[in-house]
Amino acid sequence: MADVNLAAPADEAAIKQLLSEASLPHSDLTPQHLTHFIVARSRSEQRIIGTVG
Repeated sequence: MADVNLAAPADEAAIKQLLSEASLPHSDLTPQHLTHFIVARSRSEQRIIGTVG
């Protein structure tokens, strides 16, 4: 199971890592962009397992 929430500035590194692992563009991602992102976190580990933005 996962919890879905708005992304926070503290999520920037984890989001960039996830996008990088998926070979998706992320080099121009800034904290200001995160206001348009949501994240899915695993309930057991509280790590980001998905994002959209």
